[in-house]
Amino acid sequence: MKTCFPKNSICHGLQYDEFVDLPKSTKRKLLKLMSRLSEKSYRRGVVQAVLLKPSKDQAYHIQDIDINKSKGICDYTDCKTIDRFFQQNESIRDIGFCERDA
Repeated sequence: MKTCFPKNSICHGLQYDEFVDLPKSTKRKLLKLMSRLSEKSYRRGVVQAVLLKPSKDQAYHIQDIDINKSKGICDYTDCKTIDRFFQQNESIRDIGFCERDA
């Protein structure tokens, strides 16, 4: 059984299935927190892009949207932050989290 992830993985330093035995309520809270952190980082990147190339549309994305919703910059598609989190971080499943936990 593998015990580590590559250095470029968000799961680097963790064990496979490390969090599989956590209670579902704890997993739900952790997933919500992680997805919100991920969304905040994404929005921070948008702020940096706005500073380089100002746009009213881009500024809207970072200021007026509920943190539990993620809005695409280019395609304007809405989705839940937790869904975007799983799309962007597939290896999260390897450490014991899945969409059913959310």
